[in-house]
Amino acid sequence: MVVGEEEEGDGARRLVRDHHFPWAVIGEPTDLKIGLSHFGYLEVA
Repeated sequence: MVVGEEEEGDGARRLVRDHHFPWAVIGEPTDLKIGLSHFGYLEVA
């Protein structure tokens, strides 16, 4: 889990800067397509 993804993506950027990962698991539905990036927003009233 990383922080700061909705605005700048700085959490993921720091994670991959400090570590090498040969694979990634994307925890969002992508219809089995490769997802290169994604921005999301959820507001609960």
